Amino acid sequence: MGGAMRVLFLHVGAPRRSRDLAVALAAARHQVVFATHGPAEPLPRVQHVRWSASRPGGEHCHRYLRDLEQAVLAGQGVVRLAHELAARGFRPDLVYGEGGSGVTLYVKETFPEAKLVCSFARFHRADASDASDAAEPSPPPGDGAAADAACLLRARNGAALLDLAHCDHGVVSSEWHLARFPPDALAVLSLLHDGVDDTWFRPAPGRRPHVGPAGGALTGGLAADEVVTVACARLATTGGVEAIAAALANLQRRRPMCQLVVVGGDVGRNSTAPAVGAWAAAGVDVTRLRVVGPLEAAARRDLLQASAAYVHLGPVEDNMGLLEAMSSGCLVVAPDLGPARELVAHGEDGLLFPVGAQAGGQAGGPATLGATVADALADGEKRALLGKAARETVLDRFRRADLAARQLRLVDGVARGVPSASVEGSVAHRLGTAPTSDAVPLPHGEG
Repeated sequence: MGGAMRVLFLHVGAPRRSRDLAVALAAARHQVVFATHGPAEPLPRVQHVRWSASRPGGEHCHRYLRDLEQAVLAGQGVVRLAHELAARGFRPDLVYGEGGSGVTLYVKETFPEAKLVCSFARFHRADASDASDAAEPSPPPGDGAAADAACLLRARNGAALLDLAHCDHGVVSSEWHLARFPPDALAVLSLLHDGVDDTWFRPAPGRRPHVGPAGGALTGGLAADEVVTVACARLATTGGVEAIAAALANLQRRRPMCQLVVVGGDVGRNSTAPAVGAWAAAGVDVTRLRVVGPLEAAARRDLLQASAAYVHLGPVEDNMGLLEAMSSGCLVVAPDLGPARELVAHGEDGLLFPVGAQAGGQAGGPATLGATVADALADGEKRALLGKAARETVLDRFRRADLAARQLRLVDGVARGVPSASVEGSVAHRLGTAPTSDAVPLPHGEG
């Protein structure tokens, strides 16, 4: 496609992959507008706009349909924004959006000439293979709650199915995600892993961490020689603390000098996130515990560089934290579930621990998880070798610079009307049903 393109990004938040792609396109002199529901960090040469829903969704409909109603409301909000953009003279040549969230539902109705790429975070399957959160095991099969959850999961795919029906191409970030989609969808999907900035997240031998008082910030506290970072996105969910506290208490007993930093994705954003007292009640020594919310990139880097180990408790389909830890040369410990297995080879570049039925129905099995981390910390040579191998895995397979180039080729192919089976990363091509892509790097615009 010759000349400069106009590209519209549509998201609820501002995922890392799309931010990087938007910056790369803007640097190549394409006109880029990035639309989100909430605030987003400024991006160079990228215009940020916001869409809004007319009302909250999910209050007065069947609970199976709440996600779909919220998706429709999001889609309507984007339609209103699209009319505003068109009135100002911006009509995109290509739209790149968050498939299944609703923001891309009505793109073809508002910008019929635009090519549409949907990035799908997840497609649900109502079976044990859908489990991905070590801190929140699925109900056992045959249980009434399990049947209800299965019905709910099927309904939650509604918006994603609508997007699959009209997008020009879709992209998923892992084999695990891909395996969840119906076979008919594979013809329009590409598999491109997320990448990590290996120049930013890198080892820093000798860095000493400073962790603050229990429940406090990561600065101004006592220096610790053995820090273990534990990532758990859903501390506020029912049983979130209880599911992992026993394992952490066991680790503390075996490693008396160990300091735990628990990074909770919902701490500070959800008033029901557990206080430090809840950890104490569950048996954790809170004098050696720090609980913090989501961290900015610089704070994450500093913490990972100072950590002896990184324990990833889920949801593991959100694997960016795991990749950042591997890139930083950490010993990584993750649940033995599909998404983590795709990144970590047990005993080669990290460790996997059993969950669910593998661990007697408990999250990680308190004894198993605690022992896995403690034994690895006790063997300094093994820990160093695993950390070095983890870094090498990132350099070989998950460097952001390499994967960003593939993202640009994907966008270029879709923009030029290349058949889906020939687009960069095409699953159909990998299965041997299409010729090799002739995609070339995106042209620079004028000016």
